Amino acid sequence: MKAFLRPQYENVLKMLEECIAKYPDDLWADTGYQNPAWHVAYHALYYTNIYLAPTEDEIRHWPEEQAELHYLASSAHPEYSGVFKKAVPYSRDEMISFLGLIRQYLSQYLQNLDPHAPAWPSWYDQPRGEFHINNLRHLQHHTGELQERINSRRTTTNEWF
Repeated sequence: MKAFLRPQYENVLKMLEECIAKYPDDLWADTGYQNPAWHVAYHALYYTNIYLAPTEDEIRHWPEEQAELHYLASSAHPEYSGVFKKAVPYSRDEMISFLGLIRQYLSQYLQNLDPHAPAWPSWYDQPRGEFHINNLRHLQHHTGELQERINSRRTTTNEWF
């Protein structure tokens, strides 16, 4: 399972990196969306990183994390709307740096993967292997969301990996 998970993570991270790098400057922090692009990118990377970790104790947190920003603005989390409004947007370079750290951690995170062990977030009732598929879907979902925003403004698209 590790043999096919790693390239899948690498490919979708490469797609997200390309989205972040090509994202139009004027849209990066655009509040015309419920969640600006920088926030979607951070959310996707934050959860990819923590859910890759074999256990909660083994999470390698990004040093630049801002409290509570991993949530997206939604009716499910109205209590964070003030946090989002006061947040200092991450730059594209900061998001690419965070993505690079996840790439560095990837091998270590997957090294001792037992696909049949329970997933560490107790609210997921899945074996660890299935949970990685869920994590990849989440990362791909937000990568696609950002790509669609780019596509709606430009005619060029990113490469499929």
